[in-house]
Amino acid sequence: PSPDIIRNNLAFSQRNGSWGSLIEIPDAAHVSSPVLALTHDESKETPAVVVYQSLVVAGDPADKTRNQFFTGQDIRWRYFDGSTWQAEQSLTSDALYDAEPVIAFNSTGSGVTAWMHNTEDTPINGGGEFDRSANEIQVAAWDQTSHAWTAVETLTSDMVSDSKPAVFADDAGTLYVVWLRDTPTGNEIMYSTNSGSGWSVPSALDIAGLPEGGKVGNVAIGSEGPGRVDVLLTHSRRFQDNSVESRLYNRPSTIAEFASPTALEIVAEDANFSHLKTVSAADDGALVAYWQQGDGVTNEIFASRIGPTGTGSSAWSAPIRLTSGEVLEFDPSVAVDTDGTYQVVYEMTLAPVLAAPS
Repeated sequence: PSPDIIRNNLAFSQRNGSWGSLIEIPDAAHVSSPVLALTHDESKETPAVVVYQSLVVAGDPADKTRNQFFTGQDIRWRYFDGSTWQAEQSLTSDALYDAEPVIAFNSTGSGVTAWMHNTEDTPINGGGEFDRSANEIQVAAWDQTSHAWTAVETLTSDMVSDSKPAVFADDAGTLYVVWLRDTPTGNEIMYSTNSGSGWSVPSALDIAGLPEGGKVGNVAIGSEGPGRVDVLLTHSRRFQDNSVESRLYNRPSTIAEFASPTALEIVAEDANFSHLKTVSAADDGALVAYWQQGDGVTNEIFASRIGPTGTGSSAWSAPIRLTSGEVLEFDPSVAVDTDGTYQVVYEMTLAPVLAAPS
């Protein structure tokens, strides 16, 4: 923990033409990494749910050892019924390190959340290293009737690092989780789906044409139109002359052929890509991918869009820069309004950002 860390609370703002003031949601714990989605499970207003990490141990976060700081973090959530935030509830309460929460809903109220769950009581070992091999993936589905998450399920238990989950709910209500799993030569993308009868056995996602000798850095999932599932990934590899090839790919497929070998298409290249996410555009339903990008000159938030299938573009647009400035923008969240305007929220700092262990 850094001595600069302070105890964080949740705060929210709503937009009706313009953003309102931030309203704090008091909490005794130190809160971080919130992710929010509209649940579409009530006819009134705009119900939503937020999932986040919560450091539940008492005292100043900066006073904790690294193991106390990590193992003190649970996954918690709150429901917004359209007018009022409900009481905080727990997804995990296990004195283990739970992090990287993600969330997704379709337009009819089917939803899924997932996170990384480290099974070690002391994730920082005696040598001061983070034990990645204890990283597993946990999930929960949304119950529209009770407006609550179902029981937590653990998808992996293999003592191999499983991390960086991304989630998606298709129009039929099938839930998808994809994540990165370490291999002896790098890593691979894994997936599991749930069509209502339980989660499938985790399997490696079959990708045709991914260059050998590299590593996947980020993964995201969404849809460019009905019956489609798109998995985006960043990939880099270093050559003997120390030059680096860095690309952002999309793996487009139909729902029926999601598990079949599928070729990649390039979305962007020749930059460093991180914080990759997707969102459906409210103006036309196109799939928007967005990310943090650095090329040695700029370090900004970029986006590209495709679809919707049948009416929109069948090719990814040239990436557009959504931010511009001397500060470092990172960890973005993007929405596309009904008039096509991009709404961008992000953190910014003047200092270098150190990645959390995963």
